[in-house]
Amino acid sequence: PSVGQQAAPPKEEVVYAHMGADGRVDRVYVVNAFPEGSGRLVDHGNYDHVINLTNTDHITLTGDRVEVNTEPGDFYYQGELVGSALPWLIDVEYVLDGNRVASAELQGASGELEIRVSVRANRAVDPVFFENYMLQISVNLDTQYFSQIASGGATIASNGQTKVVNLTSLPGKESSYVITTLAKNAHVGQIQVAGLPYEMFIELPDPAAYVSDLVVLQDAIAKLADGVGSFTSGVDELAAASGELS
Repeated sequence: PSVGQQAAPPKEEVVYAHMGADGRVDRVYVVNAFPEGSGRLVDHGNYDHVINLTNTDHITLTGDRVEVNTEPGDFYYQGELVGSALPWLIDVEYVLDGNRVASAELQGASGELEIRVSVRANRAVDPVFFENYMLQISVNLDTQYFSQIASGGATIASNGQTKVVNLTSLPGKESSYVITTLAKNAHVGQIQVAGLPYEMFIELPDPAAYVSDLVVLQDAIAKLADGVGSFTSGVDELAAASGELS
């Protein structure tokens, strides 16, 4: 901020996209949150229109500038983006008995079903999200309509009578997945895709702490080897003595 200008208040935002059954994006909107806002807020975004989610106070959009005068406290507003491009291109295909079908044709059908999901980078978008965010893809299949559900590399969990197939696409990787199932009067449930910053909290042990134990183990193995040798010699001597006694 320039001299004499207040710093921008803390802000949180979540980007939502509504997608068709084939993965194509219909619309993208952002929910902006200002925890403990001062009451007069100025924000920026490439929005087509904005909606006040907190109260009935008027919120204005001029170019890419969003302004509102409201009561101090938590404030939320939604802005629908002008474009619909995401960092990922997600494609969902449905193959019934070996034939590719549209989602509308699939509803109510029966047979051997494959749901093919692919994730590719959208080269038209800044790659920072594709390279640093992981995607968690959840496909909900009601066991009333689907059985024998399987998918290589997936985690399949039960949520009531719904099987949730969880697929994970790692940052910077283009991925493909296949879910196989037997459909009867098919009604595919909701498919959700969540992009999250990728962090792994794995604390590796200090190998130095185990060196002394390894030395002890090595010595014990050496003593065990000597003991086995002594035992073998003793058995030979006992066999010889038994021969002499006979």
